[in-house]
Amino acid sequence: MLSNEDPQGKRAFNHILACTVVNSVVPIGMLYMGMINPLFLAPFYFYQSKYIQAVWDFRVNEANVQSAKKLKKQSYMPFLVLLAGFMLSTAYNRHNKRKE
Repeated sequence: MLSNEDPQGKRAFNHILACTVVNSVVPIGMLYMGMINPLFLAPFYFYQSKYIQAVWDFRVNEANVQSAKKLKKQSYMPFLVLLAGFMLSTAYNRHNKRKE
């Protein structure tokens, strides 16, 4: 994230922000396709909001080392919640199909 070409992290911030917006919209598409249960969206968006705050702190603090570490730390939970939600929803749907 930090380099000599972009010491304040402006270009990195723009890339991270674009990916964050896309990552925030993807679960809604997964919900409409039936790939994830709506119960998993609340914790996902809770952790996604914390991640967005970390992205903003990264921009405000001009990409210092502490804000980059916080950004990295906050990026794991939204992904893990979405992954767990997908796996559990898929397992539940398969269980219901076998039951029929």
